[in-house]
Amino acid sequence: MPKGLSEKAENLLRRVVILGKAYQREDVPRRILVKTTAVGEDEYEAVAEALVEAGLAESFVDSEYAGLRATPAGKERVRGPGKPASEAVGRRRRGMYARVSTVETSPAKLHTATHFFRQQVLAQLQQMEGFKGFIVLGNRQKGKLLGVALWESEEVMHSTEEVVSGRRGGIPHPPGGATVDEENYEVFILEVSS
Repeated sequence: MPKGLSEKAENLLRRVVILGKAYQREDVPRRILVKTTAVGEDEYEAVAEALVEAGLAESFVDSEYAGLRATPAGKERVRGPGKPASEAVGRRRRGMYARVSTVETSPAKLHTATHFFRQQVLAQLQQMEGFKGFIVLGNRQKGKLLGVALWESEEVMHSTEEVVSGRRGGIPHPPGGATVDEENYEVFILEVSS
């Protein structure tokens, strides 16, 4: 980073690059950046302006929202020269991470809920940068499902939270079901035999 930029500016730029990939568009809305970084609403303008003045980001305003997009120089700063977004530098830990969502529905609607996860949730997750897999576990007697989304890093998992939680307060839930809990975990062991 050029001299004079704060750690908050560095973190904001990193989030713009990673969320830009998760959204599959360059523009990242201000409300999401404020919600997912340590930059508060009252200091956003100053931190964003520092990135713009350094040539690392551009601000935008359209009919729906305002926000930031990283410039090529900003992307290179975050990723390192010639590296993909999945290798972005920063305070992320290597390994795999999981977001576990608990959904409850009636046992009679379990098939519908499972179909919903396959058609709606999985399709959405597969479009996100850093997505590694998805498992749905079910208990037919209790009408309970556990959705386990696997991510390549903690940073990517947290970056995608706003994208996923923008739908009804968490992973979208099937008609007649409710998401009752969401927790994040580090994956210690993952072994799958074919």
